[in-house]
Amino acid sequence: MATPRLDLIHSTTEGTTTHPFRVKDTVTGKEIFQISGRYKKFTQMECDGQYLVAGYESGELLILDFGQVIPQ
Repeated sequence: MATPRLDLIHSTTEGTTTHPFRVKDTVTGKEIFQISGRYKKFTQMECDGQYLVAGYESGELLILDFGQVIPQ
């Protein structure tokens, strides 16, 4: 089975995010998570195919492990 890859998808209108960021499994095409509210306003984000790490201006980090969500 192919290794799942995570993809971050978002919609913008005039440079302003209008919808939650969505995390999609690029192998199946299925949306597996949404990031909304204050958590969608990150200053930096990295995604390696299993982990998603977002940094915020406040110094907070959001670390999501999708290893149990997407089949290996």
